[in-house]
Amino acid sequence: MNVNKDDDIRWDGCAEIHVYSIKDENRDINNTFHTCDLKGMIDVLQPLNNVCKDYFGKGSYWEDTDDVKSV
Repeated sequence: MNVNKDDDIRWDGCAEIHVYSIKDENRDINNTFHTCDLKGMIDVLQPLNNVCKDYFGKGSYWEDTDDVKSV
């Protein structure tokens, strides 16, 4: 199963992020995230990503790769 997303981002910092599963050309929404503090959400998720990398480590989904850089 592949995961895809689309985003609705506004000038005032509000955002709606739709996360989909892709199955044989059909798109099913799995989750929708809405925030009016996108920078704050990113600031919270980046440390969580690092904690997961440290905890689960090599061989896991969270294995440290260069795909996500902390800002």
